[in-house]
Amino acid sequence: MNRRLPIFIVVFLVLCAAGLSYTYSIAPTFVATAKIQVDPGTSFDRAQGGAAFVANEAQALNSNEMFQSVLNALTEKRPALLRTFGSVAQLREVLAAIPSTGTNVIELQARGSEREQLAELLDMWAAAYLQSRGTRRTIDRDANIDEARGTVVSIEGRVTRKRRQLDEFRRRYNIVSPEREENPVAAEIRSLTGALNEARRKAIDAESRLSTARAGAADNKPVFRAQDKAAIAQLEQRALELRQQLKDLDLNFTPQYLAIDPRVKGMRANLQQIEQQIEATRRSSQQETLSEAAQDVLTLQENVARLEAQVGGRSKDALAFTSRFAELKTQTTELAQLEAELGQAKQRLALLERSERAREPQYELLGRPAVPEKPVYPDYVRYAGFSVGGALAAALLAVLLVDFLNPRPKRDPPAYPQPIIQIAYPTLAAGTGGGPLRLAGGMTALPALNHAPQAALAAPPRELTVPEVYALWDAATRDGRLAVAALFSGLTLAELATLRWDSVEVEAGCLKLPDATQGIRPLTAPLAQELQARAPGRTSTEPVAATRAGTALSIADLAGLVAAAAHDAGLEDAETIDDDTLRHTYVSFLVRQGARLSELEQAVGTVPPASFLQYRSLSPRGPGVPMPAIDRVFPAFRVT
Repeated sequence: MNRRLPIFIVVFLVLCAAGLSYTYSIAPTFVATAKIQVDPGTSFDRAQGGAAFVANEAQALNSNEMFQSVLNALTEKRPALLRTFGSVAQLREVLAAIPSTGTNVIELQARGSEREQLAELLDMWAAAYLQSRGTRRTIDRDANIDEARGTVVSIEGRVTRKRRQLDEFRRRYNIVSPEREENPVAAEIRSLTGALNEARRKAIDAESRLSTARAGAADNKPVFRAQDKAAIAQLEQRALELRQQLKDLDLNFTPQYLAIDPRVKGMRANLQQIEQQIEATRRSSQQETLSEAAQDVLTLQENVARLEAQVGGRSKDALAFTSRFAELKTQTTELAQLEAELGQAKQRLALLERSERAREPQYELLGRPAVPEKPVYPDYVRYAGFSVGGALAAALLAVLLVDFLNPRPKRDPPAYPQPIIQIAYPTLAAGTGGGPLRLAGGMTALPALNHAPQAALAAPPRELTVPEVYALWDAATRDGRLAVAALFSGLTLAELATLRWDSVEVEAGCLKLPDATQGIRPLTAPLAQELQARAPGRTSTEPVAATRAGTALSIADLAGLVAAAAHDAGLEDAETIDDDTLRHTYVSFLVRQGARLSELEQAVGTVPPASFLQYRSLSPRGPGVPMPAIDRVFPAFRVT
């Protein structure tokens, strides 16, 4: 708290003062407004009205000629204002005329920091505009009315002459109706053309029937007349019945008996007679069909030829009538255009005679220019709030940044009257001379069951900073980086030395460790990248920790590579840095994120329970965070 408060106050006051100074140094911008109503009137000569007229007047207000008129008025009446508005370019930056959508009102705006001068400037601008519009009133109204009357008389004479010509043309060429179908020549041509088309269609149908009949006769598929088909069908039915009766008799009697039976003989004679009759009927029907079809084709072809001759004889009359009728249509259209033009001219004349002033544009200034007390820009209260809020946020970020770059010193954990349990290897060796038991790894165990005062906890190994880990990684050799990567991924050197490639699944991103708390441990950076680079060409039985020549690296070799990297990196107290230092640094990184101490084994394997007394002081307050939610990649190995 002693360090954070001064930093927060200094940063907040400096940034707040800078922001407020900038905010209140901005010159205010006032906007003076005035409105002019423009009415296009009912003048048809001006051909302006509505939105187009308002837009044109707004452009006139924004023109250089209008601004020059304002400058001339300032020179005569208020020379003092020329210091601020002394040119057309300066007036264009300050003044603007904006049409109000859907109305005949134009809003005049003047923007600037001199509030009192803006209203006076708008007054002069509006006065100059109204004066210029007053000089553009319609001149010589009587002359315009006389001109409109002369136009009406001229068009009436042209309409009379055109009507006379049109009537004479109709009488000369016997055109009784303006509709083409109601005239005799057109009606006759239409009737003949319809009859000719119908005759040609019938002739084509007859020729098709004749071709079908001939093709059937040639292919032994004759075509019969409709009335003959019924007779042939009856004869074929009788023949079929006689054949069926003879077949039944053949099944019941011997051929010798049937040969002498008179009834059978009569049936066979009838069958032969019916078959001859069927054949004769077919030949007769086929001949009659061909004869009738040929006669129909001949008759229809003569009818077509006769109609074609009639149509050909009337074609010249039809062409002449078509030409004259088209000319009549042209003259009728010209007459309609003249009559429409005459109606417009009469309407224009009536409007001019009824109201002369109503057709002229009207201009009116709606009230005096108004300047609000509050500027439109900037909003000092809002901007001041932004400055204070930004200074507050920046001060908070500064405190957080300082805490991140300069973390608070770690508190020494309190001593507890509990035995120190340090498990390195499971094999115990007996001490000599009745001394205490010693672990195979060289660590001393406390005497058992002596009820003596218990020693305080041993000091934890040194914790490396992120820059020191960077330097250690850069100085490490290829095999040394494998050892460092394993330690910063939760493996011990003993686990790395016994690891085989059959336990590594690079694609799945996991390791299978038989002695791990969980059978599968996820791969994280930087070990995943190191294993992926070494995997090609390796067999499943080869050790992972091996040189390029394939020589396996022992625990001592891996520890030596870590010590060499610390020495070559020039780290402070390099002789105290070993694999326990790196493992402690990684475990501390997980604990500082709030990882549950009981779940550390999921990430780093077996952790002595006694070490929880030390690590708990590193964990932030509050409930522990589940291990799946913890970031397992040490900051020095994150890819940015």
